Amino acid sequence: MQRLRHDIRYGLRLLLKGRILTLVAVITLALGIGANTAIFSVLDATVLRPLPYQHPDRLVMVWDTFDSSQSVISSADFLDYREQNQLFEGQAAAFEPFDYDLIGNGDPERITGYRVSANLFDVLGAKAHIGRTFLPQEDQPGAPPVIVISYRLWQRRFNSDPNILSRTLTLNEQSYSVVGVMPPGFKFPPPLPFGSQTFFVEADMWSPLVSKELKPQDHRLFALARLRPGVSTQLASAQLSSIAARPEQNHPKNTRAAVVPLEQQAVEHVRLILFVLLGVGGVVMLICCANIANLLLARAISREREIAIQIAIGANRGHIIRQLLTESMLLSLVSGMLGLLLAVWGVDLLWTMTPQDVRYFDHAHLDMKILGFTIGISMLTAFAFGLIPALQSSRSPLTEILKEGRAAGTSISRRRWRGFLIVTEVGLALVLLTGAGLLIRSLTRLLHTDLGFNPNNVLTMNISLPATRYPEGTQQTAFFDKLLSNLERLPGVQYAGTIEQLPIAGGRLRTRVLLEGYPEPASPSEAAQVEWYTVTPNYFRAMNVPLMRGRFFDSRDTKDAPQVVVISEAMASKYWPGEDPIGKRIRLQRSTKGGNMEWGPSVSIVGVVGNVRRRVEVDPAPTIYLTQPQNPSPEMAVAIRTVSDPESIATAARKEVWALDGNLVVTQVRPMTQTVSEAEAQPHFRTLILAILAAIALLLAAIGVYGVISYSVTQRSHEIGVRIALGAQPRNIFKLIIGEALILALIGVAVGLLSAYALTRILSSFLYGISATDPVTFIGVSILLIGVVLIASYIPARRATRVNPMAVLLHE
Repeated sequence: MQRLRHDIRYGLRLLLKGRILTLVAVITLALGIGANTAIFSVLDATVLRPLPYQHPDRLVMVWDTFDSSQSVISSADFLDYREQNQLFEGQAAAFEPFDYDLIGNGDPERITGYRVSANLFDVLGAKAHIGRTFLPQEDQPGAPPVIVISYRLWQRRFNSDPNILSRTLTLNEQSYSVVGVMPPGFKFPPPLPFGSQTFFVEADMWSPLVSKELKPQDHRLFALARLRPGVSTQLASAQLSSIAARPEQNHPKNTRAAVVPLEQQAVEHVRLILFVLLGVGGVVMLICCANIANLLLARAISREREIAIQIAIGANRGHIIRQLLTESMLLSLVSGMLGLLLAVWGVDLLWTMTPQDVRYFDHAHLDMKILGFTIGISMLTAFAFGLIPALQSSRSPLTEILKEGRAAGTSISRRRWRGFLIVTEVGLALVLLTGAGLLIRSLTRLLHTDLGFNPNNVLTMNISLPATRYPEGTQQTAFFDKLLSNLERLPGVQYAGTIEQLPIAGGRLRTRVLLEGYPEPASPSEAAQVEWYTVTPNYFRAMNVPLMRGRFFDSRDTKDAPQVVVISEAMASKYWPGEDPIGKRIRLQRSTKGGNMEWGPSVSIVGVVGNVRRRVEVDPAPTIYLTQPQNPSPEMAVAIRTVSDPESIATAARKEVWALDGNLVVTQVRPMTQTVSEAEAQPHFRTLILAILAAIALLLAAIGVYGVISYSVTQRSHEIGVRIALGAQPRNIFKLIIGEALILALIGVAVGLLSAYALTRILSSFLYGISATDPVTFIGVSILLIGVVLIASYIPARRATRVNPMAVLLHE
């Protein structure tokens, strides 16, 4: 212990003595440690932190799978699975999210809620913060309507009213008694994969799912279950699949059940990219360590005589290594403390940049786990950058060092180590630059993708007509016709139209169709599947969707007129290639009032419009558009094309809605460009973070190259002086120094290219329009890195040409 205290005091004196080196090392390491701590904090808040339920490791989601696609289950399946399996402690369900218009206690507001089976909270092991959760009988027909609300809604809307349990809320013109408030941070469901997208709608209320509301074959239930202790998901999947395969279930062929851990599903959409970012942070840390190791190797040369004297008076090699590692440890601890301070700021910055669908928890914060990570990475880096200089210094030849006039720094071993570290830095930097380059090129292509419509100068808003006041389709059509007519009379408005689901906003509606010219399939499940949306005539003009053939909807297409549809170009080219689809007839599958599916009447195609992307990175699917009078819908998104800033008419647009019905809730009033930006948030996030880390790596590599070449010139001044004295020209000296730097750069680039070729394949799922081995990116970053190395070597090389041979030789 006495020796350790002595080593610590001695190390502190040396660090204070070499202030410049210490400052450079501390700042370099603090950046690396701070960046890694911030990334780990976000990783912890999104992937590693357990879900806030009781024993979350035993919670699973139950899905139907058909031909490798995953879907929510039907109510019939839910009841069968619940009654016929013995592997679950409990099974609950949540119906697709539903929008409720909350009236009273302030302005009308739309909130999102889920209808859930009464036992949902029991299956989750969740208790109410105030009041209670649902009783078993409250999801039975005839039970009084009750709700449980979120802590967030209780605080925001009701100012944390302690008497909330005595209140009755009016939702969609129906009264509900509040029976409970969930605790802070409770959310259900967490983000879930749904088709090719991630489904996450944060709920503010939950109401009982009354069994009579369920239609047997309506696939709209999210099924949750709690496994019995010791039961695996594989065993549960096998048992449920055997239930699904029974003839009486009437499932399509190859239908199976999939039981997936809830914790896995909740982070599936972000796990890979966040672990990639943590790995990138680790690479930046390695570059930092290589840089500091080079600095310490340089300082070790200046301390050779000091260390040799210690050995001469009896110090053993172990003592020298311990002393030098103690110095490294002190340097790393100071850097770790500064890095932790940087991480406090970095976590908040990184969290604000994190897309909303990644943030299941409300915040990322520094806790004891994060502190332990910081201490651990600090200790690890101390050994990583301190071990090589310590081993090199402890092996120094005593007799040679103590000789008067020995030229310092001539050790071939040290020069090789410094070269190795530079090659390592360059190679690692190239890997990061390649990854960043691929994501940047991918994002550029994504941003320039033709969406099929023009989002500029378009204001959108969502309106839902209550069934109590607008029960008939004719009433719904009349309301939207009048609203759109009034909106188009506003100054600065060109066109106004509606659609059930805005493109890029996340939702898709699908159905199956029978097509003219094709044989009728053996079963409805084998029929062609397309997307379908109800629109009003001017929707296509409002969104600048081009007409390719035929006509748009117009005033002829009334409720009593022959039914017509407009299709997308993708549908025309897929099902009638080389033909004119105008006049072709199709039949759509529709749901009856009893919940069964049947084929609707034959309708005629009157127009073909351009393809519209529902997701930026996904090719447009075959799509059918129906007109509002012939297929009325009470829930529509309004698109208003303006001649200038669309937000300038937002207030006027709301007033037009309320002029027709003052109790309607108008939501999501915003420019269409904002919707598109939010859809591109995740690609922006991962590209920006990786680009920042790659830029840091490039800067560190440049600093490392400059330091090594500069120090090499200083240590080789005698050799350079002799060369000049023997007739070498300045350009020869310049080429010599630049050539050595170029050799190191080329070796580093070669190693980096091989590594990048293998590692960038991890990014394949994040790339759009380019491959993970895109040659343009690989060549471009190689040239960039070689150029940076040459620039970093320029100043030391120029200094080498100015060495005075007489001064050097006289000194020797």
